[in-house]
Order: sequence, then structure tokens, then C-alpha cells
Amino acid sequence: MRTAKVFGIGLSRTGTTSLSEALGILGFSAVHYPATMRDIATHDAAADLPVADTFELLDTTFPGSKFIYTVRERTRWLESCRRHWTRKQGNKLSALHREFRERVYGTIDFSPALFAHAYDRHERRVMKYFAARPQDLLVLDICGGHANWETLCAFLAVPVPLTPFPNSNRVDAFEEIIIRLLHVTQNVDQVAKIAQVSIPYLESLQASDAFRRHDMQAPLSSNGNQKKVDGALNRARAYFGGTETTAERLALSSEFLADAVTRHRRRKRAKFFQEWQVTLRRLVTGSSGRFLPKAE
Repeated sequence: MRTAKVFGIGLSRTGTTSLSEALGILGFSAVHYPATMRDIATHDAAADLPVADTFELLDTTFPGSKFIYTVRERTRWLESCRRHWTRKQGNKLSALHREFRERVYGTIDFSPALFAHAYDRHERRVMKYFAARPQDLLVLDICGGHANWETLCAFLAVPVPLTPFPNSNRVDAFEEIIIRLLHVTQNVDQVAKIAQVSIPYLESLQASDAFRRHDMQAPLSSNGNQKKVDGALNRARAYFGGTETTAERLALSSEFLADAVTRHRRRKRAKFFQEWQVTLRRLVTGSSGRFLPKAE
């Protein structure tokens, strides 16, 4: 494990998932949306909102680290945020997600004006902080198709891999699972429960070109939030009544589905013990349990 880290400090929906995937391909153990400082300390790299909000603190905590600021054309970014935010409403968010959304965007639910202001404010903050240290900051436009291995690898001083650069500017694996569920069940209410997303989001997705063009026999995208994919597949398995039936209905292999269910159960166990440890710490120390305070 490296003492100096690699931090993705772009806001959500700027290609942070693809960046995490790219860093993983390069041999960095990457955590996407870390919940605690321990998550960061035990990985080589980290990205998304908790990292973007506290990059100054992380810079002093892990000296010598490299920072990658993922950007996206603002109009497209706002539209991506609108779609993403309609997946799950604020009252269904975890406490961690609610805290960081309020701190960074000034709101839990999507607001074009507040989000646009937050994007500009964050960019000014990043550029001002690294103005005298350009060698430590890489600006990367993954969603616009302007990122490549040569640029990223030169910045990190690692070899260029022989594989395509990940690009999140397309329907991801989680959306593809939802699209398959919509095609198979023809029931928006049931899919909302299985995928734990909002009905307005499903209606928007069902009316999209991605839904009309979707090929049930094509392999799933390699992009996407694995945690969400695994959770949705675990609930789909319960809905359809077993691994084999679910795999057949969604045109997936039984092995792929079984692996997803296993990962989901492991995460549930790990989350239970993590929450138990935090609760015990609060009882013993009276601490709020916050691991990633806002940098001043």
C-alpha cells in the first residue's frame, strides 16, 4: 500500500466511477465514495464527494499525494445530476450522503441553480489551492471523451496498459439492469422496489433511446456502481424466486448473479459490524463518529 495517495477531487457525475476503475486497472486499490478516513488510509486511491469536499485536509494528512480533478461540460453535468438525483429521493439517503450533499451543494435534492453555483465554487477552490503546485494536479475530462491512458499514466508515472480507457459517458451496468427489469416485468412499481429508485426516474429511463435500443443478449457495461448492481440483483433474485430463474429472465449467467449476491451479503455484514463499532465508540467516547470533517 502506498503512503502517498491518488485522490479524485471532481464532484459526483464527472466521471469519478470511471476514474476509480482506471486507477484499479493501473494497480491502485481504489475506494469510491469513502465513508471513513480508515477507508482512505487502507486504499491507494479514493474519489467522489467526500474526497472532493476535504481535499485540503487529505493533502496535509497524506503528503506527496496526487490529485485528479475530473470535470464535465456544465450543462451536461447538470442534466446528468438531474437524472441521477431522481433515482433516489433525499429521504432515502444515508446520513453520510445527506451530510455531504448539504455541505457541497447546499441542498439534498437536485436544484439547477444551487448545483451550478456549487460546481463553479468548487472549481475556483481547486484551482486556487493548486495554483502554485500544478505538478500535483491533473484536470481530466473523462465524460467528454478527452481522457486517455497516456495523460493519466504520465501524471502518475506508471506504464500505459493495453486496454481501452474507461468512459462513464454511457448507460452504466446499474441502468442496464434496470432496463432489463423494465423489459421483463413491464411493471414500474415493482422495478422501483427492486432497484430502489424513484418512479419518475424509471419513467424517464423507459422513454429513453437506451431503453428502446437495449439488447438483452449483449454483455453488461463494465462501468457502474458495483454496490448498486449487486444490491439490485440480490433483490431481483428474491423477486423472481431464485438464482437460476433470475439469471434466465435477465439474460445473465448464474455464476455472475451468484457472485453479485455473495458480494452484497458480504457488504451487509461488513456494514453491520462497522455501524456497531461506530455506535460503541460513540457510547464510550461521546464522539459523533465523523471521520471526514470539512476542511477549513
